[in-house]
Amino acid sequence: MKGKDIALGTVTVIAGILIYLLIGEKNLNKLKDREIKYLKKKNKDLLLKSLNDKNQIPNEIKTQIAELIDNYDGVEENICNELIGVLALIEIGQEIKAIKDLTKIIENLLKEKYKEENEFKKKNFVPLARLIDYAKEKDFFNQKEYNTACILRDFRNEESHNLNVTDTRNMILASMLGGIELIFRIGKKIIA
Repeated sequence: MKGKDIALGTVTVIAGILIYLLIGEKNLNKLKDREIKYLKKKNKDLLLKSLNDKNQIPNEIKTQIAELIDNYDGVEENICNELIGVLALIEIGQEIKAIKDLTKIIENLLKEKYKEENEFKKKNFVPLARLIDYAKEKDFFNQKEYNTACILRDFRNEESHNLNVTDTRNMILASMLGGIELIFRIGKKIIA
C-alpha cells in the first residue's frame, strides 16, 4: 500500500507541476501577444510622426491610412501589416511601391470576396484584371471604382515589370487616395 501511495503522490506532484507550467506558458503567451500589439501600435505611431514631419504627402492620406490600419487591426492582421508597410514605404519616399502594395490589398480583398464564385472556385491564380472586370460585371464596382482599380492595376503592373517607375506628383497622390478609398469601399461592401 505504501508503494502505491508514493507512486500516486509522485504522479499528483508531477501533474501539479505540469499544470502550473502550462498555466505559466499560457500567461507568458498572453503577455507576448500584448507586447507585440503594443510594439505594432508604437511602430505605427512612430511612422505617422515621421510622416507628419515631412510635407511631401498630404495629411489626409496619412490620416486615412492610419484609420484603415485601425479598422483592420485585430480583424485582418495581414492587411493591417501590409498597411503599416505602406506607411513605411511612403515615409522613405517610395510612393509608387506604396501604390503597388495598396493594389495588392485590393486584389486580396477581391479574391476573398469571389473565392466561392464558380468562375474562380477551382483556379489557383486569378489575374487582377479579371477580378476587377468581374467586380464591374457583378455591379460590385461602379464606373468610378472600376476606373480607379484599373489605374491602380496599371501602376502595379508597371512597378512590377519596369525599373525606376515614376509619374507626376498629382497622379501619384491621386492613385494613393484612390487606393485608400477603394479599400474603404470594398471593406464596407463586404461587411454590408
